[in-house]
Formats: sequence, C-alpha cells, structure tokens
Amino acid sequence: MTTIKRTYVSTTQPQVQSGLWLKPVEGGYAMYFIEGNVVQPVNLVDNAERKNNGGIAKELIGSVQDKKSANTINGAKAYAKNVKETIVGTKKDTASDLTLYGLKAYIDDKLDGKK
Repeated sequence: MTTIKRTYVSTTQPQVQSGLWLKPVEGGYAMYFIEGNVVQPVNLVDNAERKNNGGIAKELIGSVQDKKSANTINGAKAYAKNVKETIVGTKKDTASDLTLYGLKAYIDDKLDGKK
C-alpha cells in the first residue's frame, strides 16, 4: 500500500519522488500518480457506468430498432436510410414523382416523345 503525503496543483510536473499531481486543463483537472519519479495518469471509474453494461457508449449507439427520430447512432443510420429511400424512390414512380426513378420516368417520357 502506498500513502500519498502530498498533492500538487501545477501546470508543470512537480519534481518530486511521490505524490498526486493535479494539472489544470481546459474544463477541469488531469490527475497523475507519481511514485519513484514514474508518472502515471489516474483513470477514474464510474461504477454506475460499469453496472449498466456499456454506459455512455451503449447509450450513444442505441439499438438497431431505433426509429429515424432517435438521437443515437442507429437513429442517424435509420434517418439516412429513410432519406436515401425517399430520394431514390421505387421503380413504380412516374414522371411526376420527385425521385430519381421519377426523373428517369420523366426523361424516358421525353425521349419517347410524350409531353
């Protein structure tokens, strides 16, 4: 077991054999453990995040069943798929449909002499 006797708050690494160094950074502090002149970053673990099996990453990714309105990565994928389908359309689209298949039908009609 190691006992930390001193905590240092500094923008530069303190020249010490052991201690806890808090370095001011944008938005907070970075924490380092110094032992025998070896500096190691301290990684804090949120137990609640570990318990819910994935935490923020799982929340951001979402589920493959997410709707296009979901604020997740899978929701964004569903939205993109919907936009693609809306733009491409279907082979049944006519010249009056504002889709790529509709544009093809319009061009085909003009090439065939239809107005």
